[in-house]
Amino acid sequence: MILAFLVVTTFKCRYKMYSKSNHPTGLDGYYYALQAKSFAENGALENPDIETGYYMCGLFAKFCGDPIKGVKLCDAVTSVMTCFAVFLSVHIYV
Repeated sequence: MILAFLVVTTFKCRYKMYSKSNHPTGLDGYYYALQAKSFAENGALENPDIETGYYMCGLFAKFCGDPIKGVKLCDAVTSVMTCFAVFLSVHIYV
C-alpha cells in the first residue's frame, strides 16, 4: 500500500513539474529530445551512444508521438523506478 502511494505520488509530482513548460528540462534536454526523435523515427540514434536512457526516451517518444513529451514521461518513469528501488532496498536490508 505504501509502495503504491509512493509510486503514484512520485510519478504525478515529477510529470506535473515537467509539464509546466513546453520545453525539455535541463541543459541537455534538447539533446535527449533529438536522440529520442531520431530513435523513434529511424530506429537509430542521431549520435550513436551506448547510454540506455536515450533508447528509453526514444521508446517513450514513439509511444507519445512527441519527443519532448517522451523525454518528460521517461524522466518521470525513471524517477518512479528509483523510488521503487530505494523502497525495496530499505525493506530488504533493514
